[in-house]
Amino acid sequence: MAPPEPSKVILAATGGNVHSTATVEFCDGRVMDRLDEEWQLHAPSHIHWPDQDFLLILSGSGSLAQGWFRVYDPIGTKLPSRVAFATGQPDLLALSLDGKQLCAITTEDDNYWVITHTFPD
Repeated sequence: MAPPEPSKVILAATGGNVHSTATVEFCDGRVMDRLDEEWQLHAPSHIHWPDQDFLLILSGSGSLAQGWFRVYDPIGTKLPSRVAFATGQPDLLALSLDGKQLCAITTEDDNYWVITHTFPD
């Protein structure tokens, strides 16, 4: 089964009716640690355990045009912090290999949101 188009996944993560699974305020003195903790709490059941492989799109110019790329994450923790270190922001869309489960980090107002979503069959 092919993964959903990135535009469909973005709508599931940022559309007007989306609610966060977890929220971390920018002003939290431990913002990245807290975001990593929330990610670790929600992501494993949605995108990559036990194999640690998943599909990923990072935020940034041209990333949607590139589409999904498959990653293997041997570290398995602190993905938002690692993404922020590399790109300057933790925003990402992560999708299970079967294309059914989403876990994303988005920026909303003065918060980071962890979004989880299951796509219907």
